[in-house]
Amino acid sequence: MPLASPPLPDLLPELQRLTAGLLFMSESDAPLEVVNYTRPAGSLPNAALLQALGEPADVPTRVVTLAYFLRNHTAVTERPDRQPVVAQYQALQAFMEQHLQAAQVYRVGDEPRIRAYALGESEAGQLLGFKTLLIET
Repeated sequence: MPLASPPLPDLLPELQRLTAGLLFMSESDAPLEVVNYTRPAGSLPNAALLQALGEPADVPTRVVTLAYFLRNHTAVTERPDRQPVVAQYQALQAFMEQHLQAAQVYRVGDEPRIRAYALGESEAGQLLGFKTLLIET
């Protein structure tokens, strides 16, 4: 259960700070973009969520945990040049898990281009997080 979260206007700037400069490494590195959606009714994912994301209602969708999705980016490394990036990804994951309920990742689409939406619910009922593009072949 998340601790009391800051109000929505305070969450967005913190998410922007935590995602600044981060690239999601796949076959093509893509930036993380902070997003904010009105949470649709019902259990997620559903057609209303896909519509809110601007996706077709029948697009293939797979849900994974935030920890699983970020596992390669948050793993401790012995490369000193990667330590600041790992720490930033760890801080992003911790922030989302602490301040957003049910943070998970919706992998939308088919290979090779998968759109990933890492979203959790704020106390105000908004879905907040980030989106990025994965290239997987």
